Amino acid sequence: MKIGLLIAGMVFFLNPGISIFDLLPDFIGALLFLRVLDRLTPVSPSSEEACTHFRNLVKTSLLRIAVLPVFAVVGRDETTFYLIFTMVFSCLEGYFLWRGLMTAYTAFGYLSLRTGGTALGKTVFLSVQTTVYVLLRTVCNIVPDLAYLSVGEEGIITGSEFAGNPLLPYRNLLIALDILIVLIAGAVTLIVWCRYLKRVKNEEGTLALLERNIAEAVTEPGILIRKTVKSAFLFFTLAGFAFLEFYADGTSLIPDFLAFALLLLGIGRMKSSFPDFRGALPFAVTGTVLSVAADLSAWLFYRKYGEAAMMLGIGATDGKAWFTVNIVLKAVCAVFCLLSFVRLREGLNVLIDEHACMKTEKEFFRLSEKIERQRLKLKNLVTGSVVFAAVSKLLSVLDYATLFTPDPKLTVTPKLTVTVTYWSVSVLVGIAFAVFFRHTLDETREAVDERYQ
Repeated sequence: MKIGLLIAGMVFFLNPGISIFDLLPDFIGALLFLRVLDRLTPVSPSSEEACTHFRNLVKTSLLRIAVLPVFAVVGRDETTFYLIFTMVFSCLEGYFLWRGLMTAYTAFGYLSLRTGGTALGKTVFLSVQTTVYVLLRTVCNIVPDLAYLSVGEEGIITGSEFAGNPLLPYRNLLIALDILIVLIAGAVTLIVWCRYLKRVKNEEGTLALLERNIAEAVTEPGILIRKTVKSAFLFFTLAGFAFLEFYADGTSLIPDFLAFALLLLGIGRMKSSFPDFRGALPFAVTGTVLSVAADLSAWLFYRKYGEAAMMLGIGATDGKAWFTVNIVLKAVCAVFCLLSFVRLREGLNVLIDEHACMKTEKEFFRLSEKIERQRLKLKNLVTGSVVFAAVSKLLSVLDYATLFTPDPKLTVTPKLTVTVTYWSVSVLVGIAFAVFFRHTLDETREAVDERYQ
């Protein structure tokens, strides 16, 4: 049981939400917990149930990110949507988080009986602390947006009229209290959680016996390979969708560093069993660092020059040099994204050669030819994903380059001027890449399952 992953995962659960925005998305924490709990399923039945709840949390957290473009457009005029979105996602995420953690504590209690230790089973106080924290986080996230629930003169709930709402003047104060309370409660929860894990780590023999039980329960190498591929491909699939570019107020609603972080998690999951994936690690790490700088620079630029640039065009502002730096940073991030996928392709091709598709004897020539065609198809899908990734990131850079150019146009003929919707083209290609990449990974995973089922 990897203590560090559990602590890192808990950190992503212990941050306040501001309306629909989650500064540290819950799905990353849920994925880290899944990586640990998935290994425990052979020796603890409750771990599988906990995994189910955390997978639901992943889906809900990603859906929260997916509706951000709708939220950014609709929420400007219909501010009641702030409250609706916040209530729905806060309650759903709170429920799945609470259920996942409670079931995980049950699994730890069962493992305590199997290993004969006592530290794993001491979760009563931790359960109470977790319940209190999840309730506080859910309520505190909702309360500030109650200011948007107002009754107009005709008794109709609106987002633009705030007649008779006593909370509206105090909304900023409520947000500040939300952040303060959740951070304090989160810090206390993290301290309790770390002390619990420290006791487990320091208890002599507990973790060693647990690892021995897992090794005895999973004896077939094929089972380990399938479990590794399944969990790693989940990270890769989410990374493909996280690379989508949705710009609002000059910044991407899904920062690239989240996509690179997911890519890193998938590579980290694969590299121990499949060394060929290690080649992608330096590029993914560099891309993560550069994307943080690029996203932060783009956000600061918009705060200073965004309004003037939107109205007059970037050429008429003092921030042209800064904007050029941002474009260069995004282009460099796109290059490292492509390099990461190129090296990822090499690892996937080796995986396909060694562990995908049915194994046949040499005398079955026709069946062997069929299997080789299946492998070639999978390799072509992987190559196609790399090409899709390159086109998608190139379009996203062009999209950002034209972001502050009023009404960009492309003259097709002297009589026909077509307004090119760069954003739409970029998003559609990005979605096509994410879907195609997911299809590629699903096909590869099914071929691995076919080999070892």
